[in-house]
Amino acid sequence: AKMRLGWNERQLTFIEVAKALAGVGLSGLCLHARTREQGYKGSASWDRIAELKGAVALPVFGNGDVESAQDVLRMFADTGCDGVMIGRAAVKNPWIFRQAAQLASTGACEAPSTEERLALIRRHFEEILSTSRQGLALHRMKTFLGKYTKGLHGANALRLAINSSKSEEAMMQAFESWALKQESNVERLEP
Repeated sequence: AKMRLGWNERQLTFIEVAKALAGVGLSGLCLHARTREQGYKGSASWDRIAELKGAVALPVFGNGDVESAQDVLRMFADTGCDGVMIGRAAVKNPWIFRQAAQLASTGACEAPSTEERLALIRRHFEEILSTSRQGLALHRMKTFLGKYTKGLHGANALRLAINSSKSEEAMMQAFESWALKQESNVERLEP
């Protein structure tokens, strides 16, 4: 089960709820370390994840404010949790899982290459186009494209072009034109 700390700071029920769930045979818990009232604002209270870990004999997964591979390892170290659930950060950086594993095993992690980013975008777009109705596909593609291209050269101009696109085809044309520039820049940088 995944749960929050409680409704608000005055009504923190996570320990009580966790014990009740453990009593009916639940096999694990994930704690998003914010209250319902907080939504996604403010800071996640990782100390509450550690508190929950000490209060129940179940595996406890931590969630909240994990933005990088470094945060994954820090949450393990700071809370003693059994696992880390990554939410919104995985949408911005789908490579975070690989990076966390690299960091844990080698002490360093690599950013995705431009080629990897472009391949993921193309693959994801193909999947969206094949599974979504027209119009909805365009909306979904716009949402992910902004996140996937953040930090790349010319990404702001690309986002402006795709946000004004009225069809999937127009958006793909804008993307492919931009991607071609990205690929030629990579080729020029290679020895």
